[in-house]
Amino acid sequence: MPRPTTSVHGPVPCPSAIVAIRINAGFTRTELAAEAGIDRTHLWRIECGRSEPSVKTLRALATALKVPISALLTDAPPAAS
Repeated sequence: MPRPTTSVHGPVPCPSAIVAIRINAGFTRTELAAEAGIDRTHLWRIECGRSEPSVKTLRALATALKVPISALLTDAPPAAS
């Protein structure tokens, strides 16, 4: 079954986009979690689709990855920089 793209709270982050952007940016999960100020296990849950991040967490991840929040909400591969 396809993963929903919205919830009652708005767009749902696409785990594959977060993973792809993280890897493309050269971060390990531990490094990104530290940079974003979140627990590594929480990042793992987000990346696996087991947890939906808050807007605050999305903002922290986007800031650490130097991408707009909208980039975390799509399953399109990130543009090469």
